[in-house]
Amino acid sequence: MHILCPEDCAAKYKADVHFLRRIPLTSVTGRELWLLTPWKTWEYFRVLDDRLVEIRADGMPILIERPGLSGIAALGGNRQGEPHPPGSPPSENDL
Repeated sequence: MHILCPEDCAAKYKADVHFLRRIPLTSVTGRELWLLTPWKTWEYFRVLDDRLVEIRADGMPILIERPGLSGIAALGGNRQGEPHPPGSPPSENDL
């Protein structure tokens, strides 16, 4: 099965995601799920408390979520593309 979006990953790997969410997030730890596809390519997901975010190999989110938009399950970032730390809201300069 090819994972098309973070929701597919959460459904297929529900037990793994639940286990990873039990690991506390700190300034030095993160939670990621790396999946090897049938085509021998990797898909990466950051596991947050309330959602999964698809990320690139370098850890940057693939999609950017902005207030007022729906259907995009991704971590917000600033205009320079830097992600916000998990749980931190975007600043007024980022909108």
